[in-house]
Amino acid sequence: MKTEIKIIGGIIIAGLFVWGGIFFLGNKNAEVPANGDGISMELPPKPSGYDILNKNDVIIAEIPEDRRVQYEDEFEETLQTITEHPDSFLAWMNLATIKNAFGDYEGAEKVWLYATEISPNQGRSLVNLGDLYWNKLKNYPRAEWAYIEAIDRDPVNARAYRDLASLYQFSYTEKKDMAINILLLGIENSPDNEVEFLALAGLWAWENGDITDAIGYYERYLELNPDDNVARADLVKLRSLR
Repeated sequence: MKTEIKIIGGIIIAGLFVWGGIFFLGNKNAEVPANGDGISMELPPKPSGYDILNKNDVIIAEIPEDRRVQYEDEFEETLQTITEHPDSFLAWMNLATIKNAFGDYEGAEKVWLYATEISPNQGRSLVNLGDLYWNKLKNYPRAEWAYIEAIDRDPVNARAYRDLASLYQFSYTEKKDMAINILLLGIENSPDNEVEFLALAGLWAWENGDITDAIGYYERYLELNPDDNVARADLVKLRSLR
């Protein structure tokens, strides 16, 4: 059985034929040249409250003191970088990451959306938004939107496929039947991750009771990773269930 999945206009379309943290970008002072990562030449207005860190007392109580001080220092340094280089995609990404760490989820959302606006040809900011909507705000339709947009803009972004598939499999279960389809789309567009995605597809198909499909995914996985004796033993179990 073959599955064809396409993303058209940000909407997943799947037809059957007879066939997932946060990116933290490291050096907060590193620069992205204009248009080097899809940066817009004319920048939109900065998001409201971007320079204010609204701390969630419950969240910061769980952050070690030394790490909290480090984050606060990085926040001020990142603001200075943005003042000097307002087109720095990396600085905006790191600013949102710090806001997210302190539980300033509304602020993080605004800044990641802004990073997406000034650098529209990448998916990293959208994957971070997906994680925020999924794991912090529990807004699954919005998380779905963010991951689909990330895939649409950056089709080789393996994390976007992994996270969207996991969202469907474990949380947005009304669309659980799409989870493995997303992994298969990831294999098609990001083949370097085929082993991982096949392993997940086999496991999830087994958990879902789709034994025939699970066997197929395990067989494909073992063709690429023949020394995995645990997977080989699992395949024997699966064949006994058919």
